[in-house]
Amino acid sequence: MNVPGAWAIDERLNSTFAVHGEVVRVAAVLTNMANEIQTVRLGSPLLAGTQVLRSDGRIAWAYEPPGSVVSLTTVDNTAQGQHISGAVDIPTSQLQGGQTYWVAVQPVVYDQNMNSLSRNLSITMELTVC
Repeated sequence: MNVPGAWAIDERLNSTFAVHGEVVRVAAVLTNMANEIQTVRLGSPLLAGTQVLRSDGRIAWAYEPPGSVVSLTTVDNTAQGQHISGAVDIPTSQLQGGQTYWVAVQPVVYDQNMNSLSRNLSITMELTVC
């Protein structure tokens, strides 16, 4: 998915099916697609807003970063093609087996002038726990 400001974000689950008790990893890669060096400000950690939602939209699990504080981190001099990545492990032991969930990720990304590059950006992926 392209993010305004010549950035692309790719988010994936390492599996869309899991046996109850396994860990599923959601990973994201933010790539500078511009033909120039850029500065970006990110919510840190990159996947701090990750949630697992039940089919009725209620939160079944949410990632709590260490210290429960999300801060903005500035990444200067990001060259064309350079990647910034992050990952979160989802413990399916905290989910109910026999259910399908939606993994929702809402990265926080700003350009160097604090203009939001991720406003209204939400990426959802389906996860079934057996």
